[in-house]
Amino acid sequence: MAYQDVSLTQTDNGYYDLSITDGDFTKVENFTTAIQLSLIGSDRRASVTEEPLPQLRRGWIGNQYQPVEYGSKIWLLTQARLTNETVNRARTYCQQALDWLVSYGYAHAVSVTTERDLKYNSLTAKVKIQPFEGITETHTYLLWMNTP
Repeated sequence: MAYQDVSLTQTDNGYYDLSITDGDFTKVENFTTAIQLSLIGSDRRASVTEEPLPQLRRGWIGNQYQPVEYGSKIWLLTQARLTNETVNRARTYCQQALDWLVSYGYAHAVSVTTERDLKYNSLTAKVKIQPFEGITETHTYLLWMNTP
C-alpha cells in the first residue's frame, strides 16, 4: 500500500488548512503533506552557535525526547543573502527535515536539491522521494522569493 496522508490546502491568505470531503479528512496517496509540514509547517530548534539567545531558537518542545527531530531550520535563512552558501545551507536544512521519512520506514530514500534564480531572487527546493512501493515522487517548493 502506498503512503497515505491527509491533504492540506493553502488558503488565499497563505495559511494551510486541513481539507474535508464528505465529512472526513481528504486523503492523498503521496508525500505532499509530510513534505509541507516538515519544510514549512514546523521549525527545528537552532543550536547555540546558530542563535545565541535561547528565547529566539524556536523549535518544538516535543523534539526534546524524540529520537528523530522534526521540522526544518529554513527559518534561519529568512534574512540571509542569496549566496551559494545560503543555497547549500537550505539544501542541508531541507534534507535534515525530511530524513525522518527514511528513519521511520516510510520511504526508501529522500534527496533534495536547491536552486537559486537570480532573475527573480528566489530559492527553490526539489524533493525526490523513492517510496518502498510505487513510483518515485518529485515535488518542487518555493522556499522564498524577492530576497535582495
